[in-house]
Amino acid sequence: MKVFVTLLALCLSLNPVLGGGDDGPGDPEFSANDGDLESPVNPLEVPQGNYHVIEDEGVYVLNRDTFAHFVMPKPLVLVEFYAPWCGHCKKLEPEYSKAAKKLKDDGIPLAKVDASKESELAKEYMVQGFPTLTLFRNGVKIEDYDGGRTAKDIIEYMQRQNDPDWKPPPSAVVTLTADNFTKFIKEQKLSLVEFYAPWCKHCKQIEPEYEGAAADLKEWGIPLAKVDGTREKELADQYGVGGWPTLKMFRKGRVYEYNGPREKENIINFMKEQSKPPSEEKNNLLGITNNMDRLEISVVGFFKGKSDLFDEYIVAANEMRGTFKFMHTFDESIATSFKLPQETIAVFQPEIFHSEFENSTFSLSKKSATYKEIIQFVRRNSVPLVGQRTKKNAFKYTERPLVVIYYDVNYDHQYVKDTQFIRKKVLEVAKNFLGSNLKFAISNEEEYEEEIKALGFEDSGEDVNVGCFTEKQKFRMKATSEFETEDLSQFIDDLRTGKVKPYMKSLPVPKAQEGIVKKIVANNYDDEIHKVKKDAVIFFHAPWCGHCKEFDPVFKKVAKKMSKNNENLVFGKMDGTTNDIPYMFPPLKGYPTVFFLSAYEKFDPIQYQGDRSYKSVKDWINRHSSIFLTEEERTGQAASEEEEIESFTSENFEDDVHKPREEEDQAEEEEQKEKDEL
Repeated sequence: MKVFVTLLALCLSLNPVLGGGDDGPGDPEFSANDGDLESPVNPLEVPQGNYHVIEDEGVYVLNRDTFAHFVMPKPLVLVEFYAPWCGHCKKLEPEYSKAAKKLKDDGIPLAKVDASKESELAKEYMVQGFPTLTLFRNGVKIEDYDGGRTAKDIIEYMQRQNDPDWKPPPSAVVTLTADNFTKFIKEQKLSLVEFYAPWCKHCKQIEPEYEGAAADLKEWGIPLAKVDGTREKELADQYGVGGWPTLKMFRKGRVYEYNGPREKENIINFMKEQSKPPSEEKNNLLGITNNMDRLEISVVGFFKGKSDLFDEYIVAANEMRGTFKFMHTFDESIATSFKLPQETIAVFQPEIFHSEFENSTFSLSKKSATYKEIIQFVRRNSVPLVGQRTKKNAFKYTERPLVVIYYDVNYDHQYVKDTQFIRKKVLEVAKNFLGSNLKFAISNEEEYEEEIKALGFEDSGEDVNVGCFTEKQKFRMKATSEFETEDLSQFIDDLRTGKVKPYMKSLPVPKAQEGIVKKIVANNYDDEIHKVKKDAVIFFHAPWCGHCKEFDPVFKKVAKKMSKNNENLVFGKMDGTTNDIPYMFPPLKGYPTVFFLSAYEKFDPIQYQGDRSYKSVKDWINRHSSIFLTEEERTGQAASEEEEIESFTSENFEDDVHKPREEEDQAEEEEQKEKDEL
């Protein structure tokens, strides 16, 4: 119920413009806790303008409604974000109250927020744990307090901050402009640069975190810098900045994407890790063999010295840092032990995924290879014939079609035998597709619980379940009590001959349609919308969405009025939370979302982006309507498009499976080229 109320509140508070007004449900940063928090018998209600704030043992108790009113006018205030169940918070409570009573005489208020109840407020100020004490000046977050937790420590800290002669320390963040940017990034082994806008709320939120991280990383020789992207537009454009804030890493002038955290301590730890060499140098054979990854590929470079190939290898290792394990050696005897020449880069599959049907080692001995070619080589050989697909390595399994076998995959030593028993059965089928684009993987059913549900396997009751994913659709194999190689082989054959229909999560198809607006579910979309030779307007909604409920009567009015004058127009409504969205639609970013589909272009939906008024929606439909087409034109165009409807037949299955790899390689090269140009 608490989650529902939170979602409803978010839904009602968003800007009433179509095209994704309401975000879908997500995991809250903090979950509410009903534990009791000790408090005085008679808390005071202190008037603060036209609202009241409870005072608990000298500490002001704030919530979402009172926070801004209380904090913004105060030149100085310390706020504790706590949770009732937090042991450290309970230990701090008497000291914090003692400090509050003492500082009250100096006119310095201390306050607190129950972050288990006010999770959005805590998230807004980037609270990562409890207790977190945050200093504010006139409503602006200055920093998180990281001093001692005695009353004496807190009092001394706040008195220093309250000193009229107090001035903020010089910023540890380097300010860059077009004049000094290039020189700065080329001189630094490693640096982090924030592109920001002065008016950006999110930029202001991370400012104290970024500043704190910069101060700590300074002694590590890792400078943090910032660029006002609104003034330095050419720089922002040059580095592909599309929003604020955008963070980029640089190594001696070469740009790398920053996909790390944005909180002080996490930025510090992330950048320290980035400062380490991307590849470990090994001086003996055991140093390499004992450090090979047990479940993931290991990449090893065998070099004579710091050659051009070595330099490119290090760039590639930096690009793939954190993805695979990289090592290198300059010892010729180690290369000889692997029967490889020096100036060679090798990819080693983990022993646990070796099979008689495939190579376990792949080598690249091209001395002139660029880092882009090295990356392509590693990626291409990173997937075994049947490997384990996890959330961490899912990026390797983006190729389609992909057959996934779900069961209790566990490579802890005591479970290896059971896991390999099923995997070997899969290998017997997968070996027939070596060299094709049809890939096979095993996945832990609990780790991929959402896919199990998406395929309708949550109630299958069987130990092994199988699904197949194409670019736009998903298929499932009928569950059997005992998983056998023959079952999987038959499933693949049925896919190739079009005997397996795509699986769609769907509400039951209504027995009869009532009213002008049809109830659309995944399993009747084709019959009610796609195959009908009429223009269609479809409204995706969510049951919990307040904006959807407000828009519903407007949509019905539009449907009623327009259907009278246009028999070639159909209106539908689909619950986007309980039905799979047909693949021709882009991912929904929120609710309500409305699309128009022309009678002759059902694969090209047009999204409505205007306001939710009757006139605006009606005018938009009129602009796109094909009402003026003759019946012959309408029938001809619709029939032409019908031929393009994708079905999983033998022919296009074969096309997908045996599609030349050159297309993918070319796409990878273009992607790397764009990155390299930056």
